[in-house]
Amino acid sequence: MGHPAGRFRRRFDLRRLAESMKDPWPFALHALRRGHLDVPLDHPTWGMALSSEAFLRRHDLLDATDTGWRVREARAEAVLAAQLGAPWREAPLHARALAGLLALRVLALTAPTAEAERLKRRALALLGTLARAAADHKAGDYLPPAVVFIQIQRETEPALRAEALAPLLAGHAYTATVLLRLLAEAREGGVLPPALFTWLKGVDRPLWYALNSLGRRMPFVEAAGAIAHYRAERAAGFARPAPASTPRWTGCGGRSSRSRPPIRNPTPRPHPTPSRPPASRRPEPCSFSPVVPRSPPCLSCPAPWPVSRRSG
Repeated sequence: MGHPAGRFRRRFDLRRLAESMKDPWPFALHALRRGHLDVPLDHPTWGMALSSEAFLRRHDLLDATDTGWRVREARAEAVLAAQLGAPWREAPLHARALAGLLALRVLALTAPTAEAERLKRRALALLGTLARAAADHKAGDYLPPAVVFIQIQRETEPALRAEALAPLLAGHAYTATVLLRLLAEAREGGVLPPALFTWLKGVDRPLWYALNSLGRRMPFVEAAGAIAHYRAERAAGFARPAPASTPRWTGCGGRSSRSRPPIRNPTPRPHPTPSRPPASRRPEPCSFSPVVPRSPPCLSCPAPWPVSRRSG
């Protein structure tokens, strides 16, 4: 058979490896063909997830005062509400196509074994179709063309309208919260990572981070409003047309500007020793988080939900 060096001569970098694996695993190909290795980390669409501070700066949510900073709470509420997307009845094409794929996975949970396997395979095949369509669509910035969304929506619409899913969809009012619920239910039947639809970040960044936050202990700040509303709807057991998030600024000595003093900028105090201080003395990090009801019947009791600063 000879020495392996005489038979295995191909050298691979990330792009060549992805190209060679495009048939069984096409999901990363669009990013490499777009040139993500050279995309700056602060790119407005494809950049890393915003930290709380960067989120406040990008959306111009702070006002300078004589004693520090104050959050523009009305503006912050509008920004958080925008993360919910359109009402579900007015959901955009890409969201309905993705919802149909997830509906196939949800229906597989209660289908007979053979039918369940068919539904799961078809859902994965359609996800692959979207990924390949994005990778081949150079003229459209390597995003899936509308015609592919239309085809998938037409095929999966009967599943989305299935009687078994009606109570589930009726419990949520917005595009983001419906997709979150479908993804949560679909994962009951197995792993379904956002890596299978990374093209969504270029089409609908807030929805991408909402779905990417599902299952995390702390949601991304770019999805804080969507996650807050989703949790409130799950706790209440019905759809809530009014956004269910109230912004709260914490950390850096600051508090909500509605009933508490404005944010101050404290002078950092070095610790006398390099050892980590006790938790009770540790300075609270800056964060921007929504406040949502914990659970019924106390729907008026606010409870802060922390926000992740990690990238994604």
